[in-house]
Amino acid sequence: MRKIYIIIMMAFLAIQVHAQDRAPMYSYHMMLENINSAYVGHEQQLDFLLGVRTYQSDLDDAPRVFQGIVTRGLKHDTGVGLKIVSDNRGVFQQLAVEGMFRKGVQLAEDHHFSLGLSMGTGIRQVRLSRLSETVDLADPTLNGDNEVRFIGGFGMLYQWDDKLEVGFSAPTLITTSEDINRHFFSNISYEIMVYDIENITIKPSFIFHHSPTFTNQMEFGVGASWGEKFWVNASYNTSKNTFLGVGFNLRGIKLGY
Repeated sequence: MRKIYIIIMMAFLAIQVHAQDRAPMYSYHMMLENINSAYVGHEQQLDFLLGVRTYQSDLDDAPRVFQGIVTRGLKHDTGVGLKIVSDNRGVFQQLAVEGMFRKGVQLAEDHHFSLGLSMGTGIRQVRLSRLSETVDLADPTLNGDNEVRFIGGFGMLYQWDDKLEVGFSAPTLITTSEDINRHFFSNISYEIMVYDIENITIKPSFIFHHSPTFTNQMEFGVGASWGEKFWVNASYNTSKNTFLGVGFNLRGIKLGY
């Protein structure tokens, strides 16, 4: 069965966005495949995920992030996917296109482990038209990023009884012309059955993001679902941003806002 996920994330209590600060623009709970390739293709179906985030949308040049992910589960506990991320903020414009692959192993009854790999290309450009005339265009900070770079990373996921999930990932571990990228993510979640007859569940979760360039971030989330019909998801991170998602299934198509 094909499912389409369209997720438009809203943020409240937002703070000022800085060039290296991802937290105000991303909710990792909404699209775990974006940070951990071990989540790719756990079911033999084609999934589409779309995330759109705008900060201070009343401005003409408002920061915007677009995330598009396509995944497919294959035989022998494998999955593949394609990820596209466009991040436009201020004078910086970033685009990344990466392929993802996952292989799973059944360790024992109710115990499952997956390893994911991702690789692709990324480019970070400076839009000189947005710079003030007083800016020194010879500054290497503004001229050293206009090139295509290789990006590579990995992710791991342990699952117990289809309820507990523990993950660790480094989605941009290797980047051309840079030292080892120490952006690390760890996450944990647990699904709780609330009402068995109607298959109503809640899923509290936690994500920790270690960053060498800005303050480490923590994101707390909780999701609730009613079978395969309706779901709602909310999260809050330590940058004082709140994200909310809600959606439903309609004949195999999952729509969300």
